[in-house]
Formats: sequence, C-alpha cells, structure tokens
Amino acid sequence: MNSARIILWSVVVAILLGGADTVLTATARHDDVRALQRTAPVETNYMRTARTEGHPVREQVWVPMDGIAPVAACAVVLAEDEEFFRNGTLRWPAQRALLGRVLHGDFSRGGSGIAQQLARNLYLSADRTPRRKLREYALAVELTRTLPKDRILELYLNVAEWGD
Repeated sequence: MNSARIILWSVVVAILLGGADTVLTATARHDDVRALQRTAPVETNYMRTARTEGHPVREQVWVPMDGIAPVAACAVVLAEDEEFFRNGTLRWPAQRALLGRVLHGDFSRGGSGIAQQLARNLYLSADRTPRRKLREYALAVELTRTLPKDRILELYLNVAEWGD
C-alpha cells in the first residue's frame, strides 16, 4: 500500500472513529513535527505529566545518533519494530492483532511501532483508549511523512520512556 493510500485511510478511519479532532491533532502538530527535523524536543508530554503529578523528572541528556552504539539501536529496533526500516507508518500484523483484541474488549496491549510510540511519548498520554490510539495513528503518519526514518529512530531512542 503506498503512502498516499495509507494517509487517506488513516484520515478516513480517524474521522469515522475518532472524530475530526483526531485529524486536527496531527494537523495542529505539523509545525512541531517539522521543528523536529532540526531540533531536539525539550520535553515530552510524559515528562510534563510526571512533573504535574509530582513525580521526579530526570534530566534528559540528548545523544545524537552517531553517539549511540549501533548494536544498541539495532537491538531496540529488533525488540520494538523489526520491520521499521521496511514498513510505512504502521505495523500491519500488530494492528490486525490489536483490532482482534479490541473487538473482544481487551485494551491491555497496543501493538504500536516506533513512530507510533514516539508520537505517544512526545504528544499524548499513556491512556489506553481508542481515541488516544487514533490520535497516535494520525500523529505517527505526520511524523513518518515529515521525518526520515533515521531521525525518527534517533528521536525515539532519546525520548522513549523505558520505565524506572
């Protein structure tokens, strides 16, 4: 499926299931995403949420891609989204599995690829709702349209929340 079709289907699904605000989320973030081509984000939505909830926020130390061990980057890609450099925005087998779980009322796991996880970390909450998932899709499409894969991976490796 070519990228124009993916974008079209993402917009149609977002409008039908998530409402116009899902599409507007990605549109409103377009300038933010374009800025990521040249600059590192100062903080993520996860960091802002932690701070407002009174949790300590660790200082972020940005590491450029050439400062990250290739074996570490490869390990993350293999663990999180092994088709990352071959696929478009979404991991289609994982999305089909997610749909099957959602139809049975199971929202326990998401099946998000690297671009989707980056979108969630940067701009969204950790809520497990269909609305958040659709907003994540729309933002991941915007990230993938605007940024090269190596930049998405660099951003992801620097901002993804890995837990305590």
